[in-house]
Amino acid sequence: MKTIVQHGDLREFELKPSTLLNTYLQLTQGDVKKYFIDGAVLFDCNCPACLSDKNDKAFVKFGLRYWECSNCKTLYVSPRPNELLINEYYRSSKARRFWNKQFSTATEVIRRDKVFKPRMQWIIETVEEYLPSSKRFSSINAIHRPFLDELVGSDYFREVTIINPRVDLDETSYDKKGVRVVGKPIESISLGNSVDAVALFEAIDQTSDIDSLFREVQDMLISGGLCFLTTISVSGFDLQVLWEKSNSIFPPDRINALSIEGLGILFERHGFECIELSTPGLLDMEIVANAYREEPSINLPRFVKYILDKRDDDAHQSFQEFLQMNRLSSFARIVLRKK
Repeated sequence: MKTIVQHGDLREFELKPSTLLNTYLQLTQGDVKKYFIDGAVLFDCNCPACLSDKNDKAFVKFGLRYWECSNCKTLYVSPRPNELLINEYYRSSKARRFWNKQFSTATEVIRRDKVFKPRMQWIIETVEEYLPSSKRFSSINAIHRPFLDELVGSDYFREVTIINPRVDLDETSYDKKGVRVVGKPIESISLGNSVDAVALFEAIDQTSDIDSLFREVQDMLISGGLCFLTTISVSGFDLQVLWEKSNSIFPPDRINALSIEGLGILFERHGFECIELSTPGLLDMEIVANAYREEPSINLPRFVKYILDKRDDDAHQSFQEFLQMNRLSSFARIVLRKK
């Protein structure tokens, strides 16, 4: 199984300017109360990765309870809203409107150049290596329009299906031969054994029923078809260190934060071979350092404080590379192959 180590000059403030992020989090907190707490029907669940019913209380964020699985150490929300309610939230909440109109616009150039263009190149290079005949691609529940623009604009795939019930996509902007936009849940359409490759970018983070999603992906892929997946992993350094203080863990954007071990169990259960599992994140050390700088009294392990206080940027960079090499960064990119 392949593991990739990356180098780059990406900075946290480029992707998440503090003023915009703080506004987004404040709006999200209000919207979570409106959509998921005030009168909403929530349901209990076991660990979405290994299905264990053994867990420990982790913390409460925006009024919803996070649990840590006692078996695989996945972090997840329970009780949680169903998929229809989450779709409604992403289509109409104030927080998501703010993200789409202001946050995304302000960071679009950086995200396109440093995140989504490299991601598209990763897809093409992987397809060329493992399934060069691929011409039919589907993107599921991707909430970042710049990636969809890169996908459609690349002209690499002959047929592209964009499945997204969560974002109002202007179909005229994707009015191109071979491109189909479906604003409905994946289970409402039939693509049985007809798709060569699928993208689930940040999709499992926000999915109420991960098993149902993976069953649909299994059904739509050809034998040997590829699934490209990016997600946040709770095994990552900054999430383990900051825990409930992390600005990357909050509902509904991260109702699931699977561990590396939990991801492996999930993939095996649904009949996928994992051909790449990398955590090529560049920001773990910087995120922790920024949190420490903003709140010097924050409770950090002594070792982490020592590194931040006494070691230089070269040591920090070396430590970040160690995290990548050992799958201990919080950003995970994965390639699965249907058995």
